Amino acid sequence: MFWVRVIEPNVLIISGHQKRISRNIGKYYANLGAKVIIADISQEDRQIIIESLNEKGIKYASITRELCNNDEAREVLYHWLDDCMKFRVVINLAGEEVFNTSRLKDILESQGGILYTV
Repeated sequence: MFWVRVIEPNVLIISGHQKRISRNIGKYYANLGAKVIIADISQEDRQIIIESLNEKGIKYASITRELCNNDEAREVLYHWLDDCMKFRVVINLAGEEVFNTSRLKDILESQGGILYTV
């Protein structure tokens, strides 16, 4: 198991192989002053997103791991949520079938947290 810790993160983006969307959303929130976390299982996809954001000096953290299949990918992200801090915004671009909505609501700040699932 691996853990990602960032002080007071504001936005969690679960990429779900939506490289361009993840990059654009990350850039948008970072420009608003948010700390952005990109969570993606694919090392290649994560690298594309992170390198693009890094060129603009955007702060990020990410989780990556070599995985055998989509079920294992879901399991890794599911357990990673156990160790998450609270987020103001969670954007799940991996689809509803990947995560239980109530599970994602657990990591939202109780005052005004927003969850988007695409």
